[in-house]
Amino acid sequence: GVPAKPKRGGVPIIIVPSGLTSMVNMYNAQPFLEAGRYVPAAEAHARANGQKPSLVVVNRTAGKASASEAAPYHVVDKPPAKGSPDWQRVVAVITQGAKWQFKDFPFKGAAQGDMLETFRNVCGFYLHYSDEKVPETVSNWNVKRYALHRTNRHNDTKIMLDMYHTLDTFLLSRKSSLSF
Repeated sequence: GVPAKPKRGGVPIIIVPSGLTSMVNMYNAQPFLEAGRYVPAAEAHARANGQKPSLVVVNRTAGKASASEAAPYHVVDKPPAKGSPDWQRVVAVITQGAKWQFKDFPFKGAAQGDMLETFRNVCGFYLHYSDEKVPETVSNWNVKRYALHRTNRHNDTKIMLDMYHTLDTFLLSRKSSLSF
């Protein structure tokens, strides 16, 4: 028979903001990260009747040759506990631009709002509406910024694909053993 492919490491984790006003949160992460379909957070929250999941599993097919190459990602809005082995699986964070979002991150300076080490270890993304100014704090962070149109959804899939391309490049540069 054909030798089985060696099993790769664990499931990558993406941390999203917990706030209801965040562009991407636990309510709307799945349609956006799985299908490139952005649903405003308030609308997704209303559809969920306020029932917030503690874990969202995104079945990533974006950038894959076929559905059989799909890779699961775990999306959470609470970072793992400091010292948890799960930090080895945290690959990305979508930030809303607030330093306090990182207070429980284990990287040097994060608790004080210094994001240098955090964004060396985790790929950072910031999404905003195209008619909104990017906060100065975010402009100084090593994060990839994406402008979503408030009503026109035509570029959402392109943005999602670019996010995965950026994340793949980040993980390859770190020789990650995770399945991505």
